[in-house]
Amino acid sequence: MVDKSKLRSDLWLRMVWAPRASTDPDDRPIALVVDRKRFWISAIPMTLGLLAAIALLLAHASTALVVPLLAVLFLTYRYARGGQTGYYEVR
Repeated sequence: MVDKSKLRSDLWLRMVWAPRASTDPDDRPIALVVDRKRFWISAIPMTLGLLAAIALLLAHASTALVVPLLAVLFLTYRYARGGQTGYYEVR
């Protein structure tokens, strides 16, 4: 369905949603494409943040320590979703 050779090497085709057979020409398949470099760069701080959250829970730490941790996790998620990442119509 999708010719992966048309994608750049730094992009990763994650999923393709194909509509059911219909006569509507506007029903096109949609592909989720991820910027591979951003995905892996953000995976490291997300993993470390998750480990830190587990350590804070086990240590019964103050909730004030959780707020900066959540900010880091949110920023790394936003970084991962940037770049060329997105949903594209397949022709």
